[in-house]
Amino acid sequence: MTPDPALDAVIRDARHLLFAFDGPIRSMDKAKPAYSTSAPAPTSAHLHETLAACHESGRSAAVISASAPTEVRHYLDTHDLLTQVKVVAASIGEAANSLEASPVDCLLITSSPADIEDAQVAGTPTIGYARTPDDDAHLVDAGASAVIYSLADVALRLRARTSG
Repeated sequence: MTPDPALDAVIRDARHLLFAFDGPIRSMDKAKPAYSTSAPAPTSAHLHETLAACHESGRSAAVISASAPTEVRHYLDTHDLLTQVKVVAASIGEAANSLEASPVDCLLITSSPADIEDAQVAGTPTIGYARTPDDDAHLVDAGASAVIYSLADVALRLRARTSG
């Protein structure tokens, strides 16, 4: 695990992890062929491990999305993830409220610069989920507290905190 003080700090301080639906949950990998309507888009790599590590570390996981909650829950259920997610919400504020938490106690993982800007307004730290160096730059410019290329980075740090 490569040391990253910014990433370590935001994970250490978060009581709840909020995952944006598109990107960190539902893979939006542009390099893969278009998704068929008969099969749901795959999950992002290491998502199952990250949600398990979130639970093991005593944190709650929530999903935020502009998509209909029933669509998000169906997707999570299809991929055996629904039991690992406590809340599906439309916004950071709604998720925090449902978790009986302050947005400051949450951490948003997203691939969207607009989500990062919304999180800054709410006082929620963010991890930008980048696929390319160009994505990385856009996420940093938007104000991400840290940037990752793989959810494995989050899972490893959550597990290191649990066992350490």
